[in-house]
Amino acid sequence: MHTTPTEHARCLYGDEYRATPECDRDHREHHFVEALTIADADSLLVMLRELSPLLARRGTR
Repeated sequence: MHTTPTEHARCLYGDEYRATPECDRDHREHHFVEALTIADADSLLVMLRELSPLLARRGTR
């Protein structure tokens, strides 16, 4: 299992700056969505800032 929402998202979708990493785990999108529903706000913000830093920065101005 991935340890953070960021790692899980990166495995499923990649991000703006990196390609989707190689991973031998069986990914199911509904597991990721389920994990997001119970994640705290801080971990969601960290995920958004890491995966889309330009987008996240625009939202703080």
